[in-house]
Amino acid sequence: MVNPANPLSPAKILVAHDNIGFRRRCVLSLQSAGFDVTEASSGADVFRLLGSLSFRILVLSLDFGNSDAFQVLKFVKREHPGVHVLAISDESRGRLLEAAEFLGATAGLANNEVRQRLATTIRKLLGTAD
Repeated sequence: MVNPANPLSPAKILVAHDNIGFRRRCVLSLQSAGFDVTEASSGADVFRLLGSLSFRILVLSLDFGNSDAFQVLKFVKREHPGVHVLAISDESRGRLLEAAEFLGATAGLANNEVRQRLATTIRKLLGTAD
């Protein structure tokens, strides 16, 4: 997927999830769809990476074990308002996803939807859906 700011480079996506297996599946899926993907395993990683790199989309787990994903979400919306946030959660369209969307997440997916809908949802957020 191209980056509208630079049509010759792919859109940059940050995937933040504390489960390495789930995170790697997301990263590999997005890379195979043509995206430039970086990984974060904690909220601290997200803060650090956003301070040094530019991303179009943050795929954010709401189920971080030792970090407050909602603090990350509030920070991103305040400090990086142009970054789309795709919230993902173990809950299937539950209160966590509703709260994330209320706080500014652009979209939300339950973990069980990610495999089928991740790349399509990212394309929609970028305005490049088929």
